[in-house]
Amino acid sequence: MKITNNCKRCGKEFSVYPCKKDKIRYCSIKCSRPGKAKIICYICKKSFFVSNCFKNTSTFCSLKCTGIFNSQKPSKTSRTINSGGYVVLRINKICFLEHRYIMEQHLKRKLKPFPIELVHHINGIKTDNRIENLKILTNVAHSRMNMIEFHKTGVYSYKKSNFKRLDINRNKILPYIKKGYSFNKIAKIFNTYRKMITRRYYVG
Repeated sequence: MKITNNCKRCGKEFSVYPCKKDKIRYCSIKCSRPGKAKIICYICKKSFFVSNCFKNTSTFCSLKCTGIFNSQKPSKTSRTINSGGYVVLRINKICFLEHRYIMEQHLKRKLKPFPIELVHHINGIKTDNRIENLKILTNVAHSRMNMIEFHKTGVYSYKKSNFKRLDINRNKILPYIKKGYSFNKIAKIFNTYRKMITRRYYVG
């Protein structure tokens, strides 16, 4: 035999079995769902409704308003140098090579992928990313430029970096080896990499 119970939301009486009196507290599915709260959007000031469980966390009425708010926030940037010697720019958790990023901002367009468009440092210093020091080349043109410089000076342009130090030879490394220095310590003294020191010591 059913008994009457009062809905906790609307107060309406409804019938229920005695064994389920404490479990069933609402008269319908509509009443059992959480109510909705009225929220005013932080960006466009329009009102919208959300469930009561989200009323303390909802701030924007749409993804568009969320995107506008995120674009207004100051960007978090950081600069690091990768293993190749290039400056890596980190903006809002997205990483860019700084020289390519600066060129894109100067041209106001996206650069084509690496084999098609390459940003060359005119003075050979990879960390000097002034727009006056940057030049767009194709991979073929960049290789041709290196060959021309090699025939003139005997040194490729990329050999100016710490990866290819031609001023280091076995005779310069040998005194430090006799003192018991490790290859890592010698590399720090010459401001280069361990791999280059071992190559100069064993190969010459």
